[in-house]
Amino acid sequence: MTKMTRAGTLGAALILSLAAIAGETSGPVTVEFVNPDKFADIKERMFPSKPEENRHLHSLRKHMEKSAVRYLSSGQTLLIKFVDIDLAGEILPQTNPSCLDVRTVKGVYPPRAKLSYELRDAQGAAIRSGDADLRDLGFDTNTVGSGSDPLRFEKRMLDKWLRKEFGNSAR
Repeated sequence: MTKMTRAGTLGAALILSLAAIAGETSGPVTVEFVNPDKFADIKERMFPSKPEENRHLHSLRKHMEKSAVRYLSSGQTLLIKFVDIDLAGEILPQTNPSCLDVRTVKGVYPPRAKLSYELRDAQGAAIRSGDADLRDLGFDTNTVGSGSDPLRFEKRMLDKWLRKEFGNSAR
């Protein structure tokens, strides 16, 4: 393989992976983040990254694409646009400047998300759309699987919303 071919292949792979991160998917569920720089609480403070490289946004997108598809009938599509995200817990200031920031999770800091959605049928006609202002006030009283997932509270909140909003009407 020549250097030009190898460089071209790497460039194409990079473009495809960036397109996937940016939300350009070919599946039935599309997740977009509207002005993520202005979200209440999603930035990685110690190791800041661009929104398209943010690991939390990437994880939430993948989770929603996987979870929401089970509520869709054949040919239906769902567009979810997040307009704000506030993770469970709060980053409290550290007294020692060499310490990494630590997220303190307490019941007074519930996960929250604001989003809009649009469900379309196989012909592209809108079936249902709306806005949701989600918060899970009892997030810390329930047991949650996968205690190592840093977004377990947010994912559970979003799963509950999907079940409530689409559980009986699709399929």
